[in-house]
Amino acid sequence: MARKETKTVQVGPDQADQMLNLMESFGWEFHSRQTIKNKDSHLEQRGDSVYSVTESEHYVELTFQRDTSIDHYNELVDLEQQFNAVEDPGPPPIRFGKFWLIISAVGLLLYVAPGVAIIIWRFVRYSKNSKMWASEYDAFEQERDKIVQQAKTLTA
Repeated sequence: MARKETKTVQVGPDQADQMLNLMESFGWEFHSRQTIKNKDSHLEQRGDSVYSVTESEHYVELTFQRDTSIDHYNELVDLEQQFNAVEDPGPPPIRFGKFWLIISAVGLLLYVAPGVAIIIWRFVRYSKNSKMWASEYDAFEQERDKIVQQAKTLTA
């Protein structure tokens, strides 16, 4: 009797199709989809006023199954682990954070020249960091794409 493993992932509604394609690359078969919409409403008091605050979340829960007796099962599991282990370079750098914005404002208020120098320095530094991040992100995507292609050749 074939043994199946099950995996459930939560993604944004706009990422569901991309996740379906990705999981199929590693031998997973789509089992079910559930759209989750939660709304939480409550009252908050701020000073003398009371406000109605509504918070909501919206995501899709996808469930997949994979037969452990499929061809190349162990290789697919290894490739999936490699894919998940590829280090994400994180968010792109920001030009001005709060700290540098305050320092620049103080510099401009106290001495215009140091404020301008800080702004120029941050633009130069941002350009360098942005290029470095872009190359790291390209390497990240290329490595993951390579792993997906290997998995697709095994599931084809």
